[in-house]
Amino acid sequence: MCSRADSVVIEMFDPRRKKPGGCASPLLRELCDRFREDPSELDRIGDVDLYAEIVFSGSALHDPNGPPDPGEQVEASVAGKVAQRLQRGWFTMEGLPCPQARYSASLALPKFRLWDPEDWVGMASKPHAAFWTSSFLPDGTTAWDWAESKLAKWQQRKRYRSSTRTLPSYTRSIRLEDYLRLVHAFPVQTSDGRVNVDWRGVVGSLDAVHLSAGGLLYAEGVASEVQGAPTTLSGWEAESTAWLRIPAGAVLRADARD
Repeated sequence: MCSRADSVVIEMFDPRRKKPGGCASPLLRELCDRFREDPSELDRIGDVDLYAEIVFSGSALHDPNGPPDPGEQVEASVAGKVAQRLQRGWFTMEGLPCPQARYSASLALPKFRLWDPEDWVGMASKPHAAFWTSSFLPDGTTAWDWAESKLAKWQQRKRYRSSTRTLPSYTRSIRLEDYLRLVHAFPVQTSDGRVNVDWRGVVGSLDAVHLSAGGLLYAEGVASEVQGAPTTLSGWEAESTAWLRIPAGAVLRADARD
């Protein structure tokens, strides 16, 4: 699904703006550790494999011993190599790729209403009950296939292509700081003492929120503070687009592989 001409799609991160080295996100620290012995491998692996490495670096967030020390440094040379690599190929896509992929039990577009963040405390940094899609990778798989292909069989879902009749013409690429601005502009306190985005309040301003692969790497799991309360972008775990409302002309079509 692609946005209408008057829509705004947000990417959480633009890798070309990141300064390598220094304090890093949990995923970046884990990814740099994976390539610490041979940073040149980043130039040898393809986009699909690198994306998989980014996704699996998210395991650092689920370490039974807890996530890495937020103040831990990463080697500037490795972090710089990662930043350079993200400026090539699939990772440089501007805006929201079209078509998008959607796993669903049918071709019917659902009617949905976003949950109140209090209904999903601990993962309120993502808009639950939104219409979720992901982008296609260069080999024809999607950014969700590493997990969804297995879940879909169990839940009797198929992969569809979602699109609108018009291509996106207005998009913005922004950084983690801009996600925090969303929290500041649409704050909602949850009973766990955190401040999150009131996604239902965002609906009047945005059609969708897109977390790019770079955004996943640099923003997921980063502890921040807004209005004196803690907030963390968490629970996305993959390149994803959460549609807060479905644009006019949106359709689902059967995927060629099915």
